Amino acid sequence: MMQRAATKAGIKELPEAMPGAHEWQLWTYSPALIPDQATVDPLSLILSMRDIG
Repeated sequence: MMQRAATKAGIKELPEAMPGAHEWQLWTYSPALIPDQATVDPLSLILSMRDIG
Protein backbone atom coordinates (compact mmCIF):
# COMPACT_ATOMS: atom_id res chain seq x y z
CA MET A 1 0.00 0.00 0.00
CA MET A 2 2.77 2.48 0.88
CA GLN A 3 4.64 1.59 -2.29
CA ARG A 4 1.57 2.40 -4.40
CA ALA A 5 1.20 5.76 -2.64
CA ALA A 6 4.88 6.55 -3.27
CA THR A 7 4.56 5.63 -6.95
CA LYS A 8 1.43 7.75 -7.25
CA ALA A 9 3.35 10.69 -5.73
CA GLY A 10 5.98 10.42 -8.48
CA ILE A 11 8.63 8.53 -6.52
CA LYS A 12 10.37 5.90 -8.63
CA GLU A 13 12.94 3.19 -8.11
CA LEU A 14 16.25 3.86 -9.84
CA PRO A 15 18.39 1.04 -11.26
CA GLU A 16 21.55 2.59 -9.75
CA ALA A 17 22.65 5.54 -7.62
CA MET A 18 22.29 8.91 -9.33
CA PRO A 19 23.55 12.38 -8.31
CA GLY A 20 20.92 14.26 -6.30
CA ALA A 21 18.83 11.14 -5.64
CA HIS A 22 17.79 10.13 -2.13
CA GLU A 23 17.47 6.62 -0.70
CA TRP A 24 14.24 5.80 1.14
CA GLN A 25 13.17 2.75 3.09
CA LEU A 26 9.47 1.95 3.15
CA TRP A 27 8.56 -0.09 6.21
CA THR A 28 5.35 -1.97 6.79
CA TYR A 29 4.46 -4.40 9.51
CA SER A 30 1.53 -5.18 11.70
CA PRO A 31 0.79 -2.35 14.15
CA ALA A 32 -0.23 -5.04 16.64
CA LEU A 33 3.49 -5.67 17.22
CA ILE A 34 3.93 -2.19 18.72
CA PRO A 35 0.57 -0.86 19.91
CA ASP A 36 0.08 2.87 20.48
CA GLN A 37 3.24 3.91 18.62
CA ALA A 38 3.20 6.16 15.54
CA THR A 39 6.82 5.53 14.52
CA VAL A 40 9.14 2.61 13.89
CA ASP A 41 10.57 1.01 16.98
CA PRO A 42 14.12 2.28 17.71
CA LEU A 43 15.74 -1.17 17.77
CA SER A 44 14.45 -2.05 14.29
CA LEU A 45 15.68 1.29 12.96
CA ILE A 46 19.16 0.86 14.45
CA LEU A 47 19.48 -2.70 13.17
CA SER A 48 18.34 -1.77 9.65
CA MET A 49 20.91 1.01 9.35
CA ARG A 50 23.98 -0.52 11.01
CA ASP A 51 25.56 -1.65 7.71
CA ILE A 52 24.89 1.59 5.79
CA GLY A 53 27.74 3.94 5.14
